[in-house]
Amino acid sequence: MRFDYHIKMLRGFRVSGRARQACVAALVRVFGFCAGLAVMLTCFSAGAAPSHLDIGKNPAGCSGCHKGHGKRGTAMLKVEKKDYCFTCHGASGQYFRPRMDIATVLMKRSHHPVVETSLYHDAAEELPEKNSSTPRHVACQDCHNVHDSEPDKPMKRTKGHRRGDREKESTEEYEVCYRCHAESANLPSGNKNIADQFDMNNASYHPIEAMGKSSRVPSLMPPYNVASRITCSGCHGNSDSSGPRGPHGSDFEYMLKSQYIQGETAESQSAYALCYNCHNRQNILGDASFQKHNFHVVFRHAPCAACHVSHGSRQNSHLISFSAAFVDPAPSPTYSPSLAGKPMCYLTCHVGGVAVPHNSNFYKKKKWPQ
Repeated sequence: MRFDYHIKMLRGFRVSGRARQACVAALVRVFGFCAGLAVMLTCFSAGAAPSHLDIGKNPAGCSGCHKGHGKRGTAMLKVEKKDYCFTCHGASGQYFRPRMDIATVLMKRSHHPVVETSLYHDAAEELPEKNSSTPRHVACQDCHNVHDSEPDKPMKRTKGHRRGDREKESTEEYEVCYRCHAESANLPSGNKNIADQFDMNNASYHPIEAMGKSSRVPSLMPPYNVASRITCSGCHGNSDSSGPRGPHGSDFEYMLKSQYIQGETAESQSAYALCYNCHNRQNILGDASFQKHNFHVVFRHAPCAACHVSHGSRQNSHLISFSAAFVDPAPSPTYSPSLAGKPMCYLTCHVGGVAVPHNSNFYKKKKWPQ
C-alpha cells in the first residue's frame, strides 16, 4: 500500500480509530519502527486519538513505551512489563499528575493486586480461568486496552465475558469484571460467582445487568429511578474522589468508594456513606419504604448488612438475605413482603446482646402489620 494513502487515512480524511492503528502498524512494517513513530506524531493531532496515541497527552508518542531494541520477551518495551505502566502512572512518572498516579492507589488497604500478581499474566490466556490450580492474578492489560483506552472509556476494546459466552469485546463494564469474578475455576475459597448474584432470574438484585424488579424504591435520589442501571465501579473504586478513578484501590474494605459498616454501630451519614450515595438518608430514617427502618437502624444499631445483601438475593425481594452474624440459621429465617412497607420476618435475631424471636406472637403483641 502507498505511503501517501496511509498518511491521508491517519490524518482523518478517510477513517479514524482502529483503522488508524492499522495504518501505523503497516507503516512500521514497511518503513521501519522510526518511520512509524514519525508518522504517528505527525498525523495524530492533540485530542484526535485515544489517550496513549494523543500527542497532547503523550508527547513522546510510541517511544514513550517502545524502543527499537526493547526488553526481551516484550513488545519492544523500554522497561519490564510489570513496570511499564508505572513509568507514567506512578508518583515519579515522566508526565506526573496526581490523577494519573495509579501506583500509589494500588498500595491502599484494599486493592487489586496488580503489583503482586501481574507477573502471572499471559497475553494468550483465556478468562474466566478453567484451571483451578492456576495462580489468580490481575494485570493492567486485563481491564485496559493500552492503545484504545480513553478517560471516559477506560475499558474500551477490552475483552469481556457473559455467562455461557466465549470471550468477546466488552460492551458493558460488568463483562470485564466477570472475566475474573464470575465463573473462574480458581476463585478463592468462600468467594461467590458474582454473575450468579446479579442473575436476572433472582428475586432481587442491584441493577447491573438489567433494571431492577421493584417498582417501588422511594429512597432513590435523582438521577436514579427504578428504571436506572448502575455499574460495578459505582460502588467499587478509589475512596479519594480527587485521585485516579476506577477500582484500583481504596482505604475501605472490598475496595468500596465509601464507608459501609457491617457490624453493630450507631447510625450516621458516614457509617453507611456507600448506601447514602444513592439512597436518601432522611427517606430511610423517615420509614418511607419500611416502617421500622428507623427503629432497627437508629434505636437498635442494626446495620444494613444484617438484612440486606449488596449484590442480589435469589430468594427474596428488596435484596433481603439475612446475615448469619445477626440471625439464627435455624429455624430457617423467612421473609414475607406482605403489605407495602410492612413486611414480616420469621426468625430470631441478635442485636445488642438480646435475642428477639420474630414469630406470630411477636407480631400480635406489636400489632404489626395493621
